[in-house]
Amino acid sequence: MTAEAITHFLQDYPPFTYLPRVGLEELANQATLQLIAEGDYLFEEGQPAEPVAYVLRKGRVEILKKFEDSTQVIDILKKGGLLGIRAILTQKPYLASARATRSSTLLRIPAPILLDFLERYPRVALFFARGFAAGMPIIQAEEKEEKAKETHFLSRDPVLFMRTEDVLIPNPVEDLLKGPGETTLREVARQMQERLFGSFIIVDEEGRPLGIATESDFIRRGAARNATWESPVSEIMSSPVVTIRKGATAAQLIIAMSKHKVDHLVVTGDGTPQSPVEGIISQRDLLLMHGNNPAVLVRQLREARDVKTLARIRNRADELIFNYLRQEVSISFIAAVTTEINDTLLQKAFDFSLARLQREGLKKPPLSFCWLSLGSEGRGEQLRRTDQDNAIVYEDPPEGQEEKAEQYFRRLGAAVVDILLQCGFARCPGDIMASNPKWVKPLSGWKQQFTDWIEFPNSEGLIGVSIFFDFRPGYGDGRLADALGDHIQQIISERRSFLGFFAESALRHPSPTGFFGKFILENKDGKEGAFDLKARAMRPLDHAARVLAYANNIRGVTNTMQRYEQLEAILPDKKLFREASLAYGILLRYRGINGFRNEDSGRYIFPKQLTRIERKTLETCFAAVERVQQYLKNMFRVS
Repeated sequence: MTAEAITHFLQDYPPFTYLPRVGLEELANQATLQLIAEGDYLFEEGQPAEPVAYVLRKGRVEILKKFEDSTQVIDILKKGGLLGIRAILTQKPYLASARATRSSTLLRIPAPILLDFLERYPRVALFFARGFAAGMPIIQAEEKEEKAKETHFLSRDPVLFMRTEDVLIPNPVEDLLKGPGETTLREVARQMQERLFGSFIIVDEEGRPLGIATESDFIRRGAARNATWESPVSEIMSSPVVTIRKGATAAQLIIAMSKHKVDHLVVTGDGTPQSPVEGIISQRDLLLMHGNNPAVLVRQLREARDVKTLARIRNRADELIFNYLRQEVSISFIAAVTTEINDTLLQKAFDFSLARLQREGLKKPPLSFCWLSLGSEGRGEQLRRTDQDNAIVYEDPPEGQEEKAEQYFRRLGAAVVDILLQCGFARCPGDIMASNPKWVKPLSGWKQQFTDWIEFPNSEGLIGVSIFFDFRPGYGDGRLADALGDHIQQIISERRSFLGFFAESALRHPSPTGFFGKFILENKDGKEGAFDLKARAMRPLDHAARVLAYANNIRGVTNTMQRYEQLEAILPDKKLFREASLAYGILLRYRGINGFRNEDSGRYIFPKQLTRIERKTLETCFAAVERVQQYLKNMFRVS
């Protein structure tokens, strides 16, 4: 195969598609061919790594991994697929085996040229960095203790270990469809239709279960027993009921349903019909639970009846998000799923808060209002539950009603913030929350606030309020948020000098690396030797995206990656913005994984604990950060 043919082949497959022609030709001149017969191994798990990467030219190669009692195929290499890069960069043995399942041809690329290209071509480095960031836990799992943890995490089916409290949507006793056996079928059907319930529990005077009637019982037993609408429900009910104790696992629920051949289980305090009913669970509920998917979590949040249930479901969402991060699901998709879950929880927090204020006799004014999610939540980037940043804007009240409206919305903001605290969203250290009267204003008040920030700016002062420029409606009337956004853009268009201060504020976040290219580390108490991923890498990128979005009148988009995509579409520096978006996505994933593994915000990492792959990942992203900062300096002439 000639060098020209190799060049022609490689140019169609990433990361080689990102190389200029001269780079491709350089690579092709050093690459060699290797033929491998069907059934032969290219390399085996545990074997010392060769200083070479492989690209499949023709044939079929499967990747195998040894487990305790078997060897399993974990991947199939496709044409143009790359092997061996992890082993080269970690300088450790192969983590899996590669075997040809039919005669195959591979290109051998020497490690030195590949490593050189990682240094010379940022787009190639970013291609690998994206995968390395997602695969980080697998690489670190080479240590025995970590490997044991990872194996346990992956092999355990979390659904089977959930308890009835997690699976059952608890209902207050008065909300369960229950009644004595003499209740007529007409009344039972009316209640089931009115409240959209699929079952009716028949209980005695003490609330202990005697039987259960479902929609199918009306059809099957009603006709067979010649029941009329005035017949008692006891004529068609299933009795005795199958009960299970509160605290049973989902696995026990599945076994009980299979053993007794029933579709419903009645949950009681001690698991027998001799104690009062606490809830009911159907086979459909279990089927929906299995898989822990976003739709199920959102549905359960919407049906939650108390704050404790909200908190429990949101805790389960963390497991889903962590799994998505590990599996290298698109970071945009993960962020969108997390935002939808958080927004649904927020809606329920408002339902509970509005009802609470009504019970306390505080009447809601006839005014529309909107909850503003700020900061990372306002950008739809909060993968971990960090501190809250929020505010409330409400419609300007009629003259004489200002104080009453102000009192109500301040109380409402405090109530919602309290529920979010109970659900794991920490208090903002700077008190930028809707529980702070300072951040609950009518629309005219917010317009004046932003006008003051824009007309009388200083770059240092803008650092503290910059998160207010990343807002989106979380609940309520989104038209108020739109009106506020229109006002901000109008004032900026009249006061373009503000953008210079805004840019200078964004550039007050220092470069991730010092003069000699080393990570700039913290020396704070408890953080000595740590690198601040948020302040030194992510914040410079999201602040720059914000400034450029306002400068180019990009509306309705607050997400950092989406802002860079919009900038790429309208400005000539497409490569810069493409790399910035990709780098931010990698950093967001990296911080999320780091946070879940360490059970913190993921903000701080310790370079001494990083592998070569991880350092290369971060260094590549840092290079994109510095290029964006330089672009900002040039555009706004800021030193």
